Amino acid sequence: ATRAVRASVPVPSPWDALIGPFIRSEGVQARLGISRQAVAASAARRRLLRVVTADDVHLYPLWQFDGPGLLSGLAPVLALFPENRVDGWTLAGWLRTIDPELGEPPYDVLLRGEQTKVLAAARSAAASLAAENRHLAQPMVTDNFITSAQQEDHLSLGTPSALKCRDIIANSRRILAIEYLLAAQAFEFYPGL
Repeated sequence: ATRAVRASVPVPSPWDALIGPFIRSEGVQARLGISRQAVAASAARRRLLRVVTADDVHLYPLWQFDGPGLLSGLAPVLALFPENRVDGWTLAGWLRTIDPELGEPPYDVLLRGEQTKVLAAARSAAASLAAENRHLAQPMVTDNFITSAQQEDHLSLGTPSALKCRDIIANSRRILAIEYLLAAQAFEFYPGL
């Protein structure tokens, strides 16, 4: 019990002013009443926001909790940003800083219970990713030119093209995940659909 109380004490960090304070896994276990494995699994599925330090310490921003549970409406927003695609520091920074579309931090909007506005901002992020896909889809070269004094007419653009294709696929997966979540939410709001 003493160990759990010590683990619940926020860990000081230079990031505290922006996205802290933080607690460790043991503090999350004590707060939510779940096992260490359940904490890790929830963070991996982005049901909890986790940030990892340079020395591989897993920390959890304290503001994501509301009493014995997670802040209402936060889990669906977190789920839009898979941990393997969006770094926890980046997501925490976005949630706690002013979003141009919302005019305030998304976290503040969630505190007021306006989850749909935050999800709309995520939809905007998806549109941004689609625009990036259009840019990435442009050909690497629009015409060929002579190289090596007409001995060879070869431009090796396969690798950069494959890298662009990988980025397009990753962005498309994120866009589809956002769209599926929004469609599921529509079914919740309008059960007769």
